[in-house]
Amino acid sequence: IQLGNKARIECEMLPGRVFSGVVEMIAPVVDAATGTLKVTVRVTEGAGNLKPGMFCSVYILIETHHDVLVISRRALIPETEVPEVFVVDDSAVVHRHRLTLGISQGDNLEVLNGLTESDRVVVIGQENIHEGSRTRISVAAADSAAADVPAAPQTRPDWKNNRGGKAGAWRK
Repeated sequence: IQLGNKARIECEMLPGRVFSGVVEMIAPVVDAATGTLKVTVRVTEGAGNLKPGMFCSVYILIETHHDVLVISRRALIPETEVPEVFVVDDSAVVHRHRLTLGISQGDNLEVLNGLTESDRVVVIGQENIHEGSRTRISVAAADSAAADVPAAPQTRPDWKNNRGGKAGAWRK
């Protein structure tokens, strides 16, 4: 944590509202009993809505990466010890790719190694396929609940354009 880091403030009493702030002071010593560090954040947006005694969670942005390859957490193969995804080659054959991940924010995961921009990543139906499976490629709208979505595993070829994404690491 450094002076000037951006902060995001969320309060239980004001659900859905997010306030902005900036780190102004950092205690010089870590509390040995709790392992915590006192940090003072100045609220820069919406301070008038906050009242004494409100319980809030503060998330401090400690790192931002620009122009990175980003995938959805949903693309990860469930129940694996290391992060892996299924990638479909030009012959519609599925291959398992082990990933090295960077920072994450919500559903977005930065991919440091294991994928390229042109890879077609399976995002639905990973539990129904395995290495060497043949699949049918179908582009579906994100989070679509359309009845005509095929039962076969799908890939999202449009994900190959996720370079240029932004990943931020927030710490509570």
